[in-house]
Order: sequence, then structure tokens, then C-alpha cells
Amino acid sequence: MAKLILFGSIVVTFFNVLYFLIVFDIFQHAWFYIFTDVSAQFMYTLNFLASVFCMVEVAEPGYEAITYSLITTASNTVSPL
Repeated sequence: MAKLILFGSIVVTFFNVLYFLIVFDIFQHAWFYIFTDVSAQFMYTLNFLASVFCMVEVAEPGYEAITYSLITTASNTVSPL
């Protein structure tokens, strides 16, 4: 878990530095901007997976897959709002 936190922190810092390069007009390119925008979704995915793995571990034996699918469906349903 510590490796995941360290990796996530490094990736967030990297993408934030790239975003500051765009904001302060040091480097502007369309693909560069799209690349930095994808980082938010990537971090959301890491956060979601870490929380879901914990919830699946406490699910009753034999119901892990349905627990995971219900949590994923509920999360994806709320995201457009």
C-alpha cells in the first residue's frame, strides 16, 4: 500500500508540474493539455480501485464479484452528475 501511495504522489506531482507549464504559458500544445487532463481521471481510478479492493475483501465468500459490480455500477451512475 505504501508503494501505491508513493507512486500516486509522484504521478500527481508530475502532472501538476505539467499543468503549471500550461497555465503560465511556458509550453502550450493541444496534446500536452489533453495529457495533463487525463491525469485527473487516472488518479480517480487509482483511488476507486484502492477503496473497492477493501470493500470486496469484507464481502461474504462467494459474493465478491457481485459486490464489486454493484459498487462499480453505483459509482459510474453518479459520476455524470
